[in-house]
Amino acid sequence: VGKGRVKVAQSQAEVVEAQISQALASLRENVALKVMQFNRQGGQCEVSRKAEAVSRDRYAAVRERFLAGATSVTELNNAQSEMENAAIRYLQDLSSWWQYYYTIRQMTLYDYFSKNPIDEKTYNDTMLLDGSFSAAPAVLLQGEWW
Repeated sequence: VGKGRVKVAQSQAEVVEAQISQALASLRENVALKVMQFNRQGGQCEVSRKAEAVSRDRYAAVRERFLAGATSVTELNNAQSEMENAAIRYLQDLSSWWQYYYTIRQMTLYDYFSKNPIDEKTYNDTMLLDGSFSAAPAVLLQGEWW
């Protein structure tokens, strides 16, 4: 009876080890996917930032033409709507970038700005955005985008 229990225990231990191994592999895959999405989102933020700047310039030009009587109020309203939509899009993209960053941070329990592991106290203290708007961590984002 003792040998049977030992074999059952060994078998259960092997199952647990396989489950742990699978969970770690799954975590690695998920982190890699989030990092890829994070990196792509950085590029999207750059595109939307440039589009927002172009739309502001366009609005300023159309406004000047409107004040000079060279364009219609419809054109001015269109330029203003495009400017507002571009600004909203940029903020949405930036929000997504931060969400990816904090998701990766939570998954890895590592703060890429301070380059320190996150313990339970650090995690609870920094759940809100801490104002660290310095350049993005090179580990995650290859090249600055802002």
